[in-house]
Amino acid sequence: MGIIYKDYRIEAFERATGCWRAKINRLDGRNILVHFAPMEHASIATSTDTGDSQSSIEFAKSAIDSDDMT
Repeated sequence: MGIIYKDYRIEAFERATGCWRAKINRLDGRNILVHFAPMEHASIATSTDTGDSQSSIEFAKSAIDSDDMT
C-alpha cells in the first residue's frame, strides 16, 4: 500500500526485525533523478533504518523536501 506525498508514493518496509526503511516511487512512473550522485532510478529506498514504519515515512518525506531528488 503506502501513502501519497507530493508527486511520490512512499511505502514503509521492515528490512530486518525493528529496522524500517521506506521505498519512494514517482506517481507518474518516471525515474527519480538523485542530484548528489547524478543517477536515475525507478525507485529509491531510504538509507537509514528507523524504529518504526511512521518514522521511515517521515524520513522519506524529508528526503523529498530536501530537493536532492526530482
